[in-house]
Amino acid sequence: MLLQFALQCQLASKKQLLERKNHLIAEMMVNLSLDQVRENHGTFNFSTGTLVYQKDATGLVFEARLKTGEVVRINK
Repeated sequence: MLLQFALQCQLASKKQLLERKNHLIAEMMVNLSLDQVRENHGTFNFSTGTLVYQKDATGLVFEARLKTGEVVRINK
C-alpha cells in the first residue's frame, strides 16, 4: 500500500513536470508571431528558453530549448 502511494506520487510529479514543460513551450509559441518568421531559419530568446526555427519543404520546424536543459522539436 505504501509502495502504491509512492508510485502514485511519482507519477503525479512527472505529470506536473510535463505540464510545466508544455506550458513553457506554449508560452514561447504564443509570443512568437509568424510574421517574425521571415527567413529560412532563426532564433528567438525568451525568459524561459530559446526557440529555434527552420523552414524546410515540409513547413516550419521549431526546436524549443528550455532553460531546464530539455529540448523539444515541434513541427508546424
